[in-house]
Amino acid sequence: MVDVVVGFDAGGTSTQCALMTLDGKVLAHGSAGPGNYQIVRADGVRRALQQSLAAARAAAGHEVRVRAAFLGIAGLTTAQEEQTLAEMCRALDIAPKLQIMGDMVPALAAGTRGEPGIVVIGGTGSICWGLDAAGNTARAGGWGYLFGDEGSGFYIGRRALAAAFQAYDGRGPATSLKRRVLEALDCADLPAVVTYMYGLEQPRTAIAALAPLVFTAAAEGDEVANEILAGAARELAAAVLAVYRKLQFDSDLTVVASGGLFRQSDELYERLRRELAPLLPQARCVLPDVEPVVGACYLALRLLEEGRDVETS
Repeated sequence: MVDVVVGFDAGGTSTQCALMTLDGKVLAHGSAGPGNYQIVRADGVRRALQQSLAAARAAAGHEVRVRAAFLGIAGLTTAQEEQTLAEMCRALDIAPKLQIMGDMVPALAAGTRGEPGIVVIGGTGSICWGLDAAGNTARAGGWGYLFGDEGSGFYIGRRALAAAFQAYDGRGPATSLKRRVLEALDCADLPAVVTYMYGLEQPRTAIAALAPLVFTAAAEGDEVANEILAGAARELAAAVLAVYRKLQFDSDLTVVASGGLFRQSDELYERLRRELAPLLPQARCVLPDVEPVVGACYLALRLLEEGRDVETS
């Protein structure tokens, strides 16, 4: 029997789980489907947590005893939602000590090892969150695809589709995105894309999955694709600036660029750095060297050391 802590990173596309030994070594990983609360609600989050934890336990190769857990759940916007999930996790008996917060918290911890800073997440959705030395926190964005998610994979994919349809209609400039969208979705023409998308149970995820087409088109000189990326970088930088203005940082500031978009595109990361340079010249923009789910494990270790019980933010 090995004592471990468990970290969860539940996002709009997948839920990641990691088991870490008490001396800080990652023992095993597991994954499951989407865990964003606004998309799959409590029942979907429960399934994702159970499935990803079961997969991690199986990958560990031997029996483990979970001592503490930190759950980073995307899509949490109210204290009541956090409380609902806390009660659910009590029933699941995931761990005797447990904390639930938004997925931006372990994402920051992955880049700063728990130190103050700002994290901007670009994945299926987007959010920016900061923690200063006094323990104050602030956020910008993360309001979901109906009200925000600016700079996200959904934002980029949605604009790629819009650009393709505008080119099709003659309302916008020619762009290779029209061809690329048809090839990616295996559709004969753009009207067929409408039928395809509206027939999906989770069109948001499918739209976000089109973002890599924009990265490729931009790298090959497509002006429309490059303008979409420029807009995404501007939106993400604006969110960082908004969080910075709500908190107090000294001359050193670490901005962590986290999420699948930055792993997929060096260009988006570089554009973000260029956007931030004149806005926050003292900021050091970094990519985390571990996944957010490992950051969640670091936070679970801290929770175990502090001896706290089940709680939310």
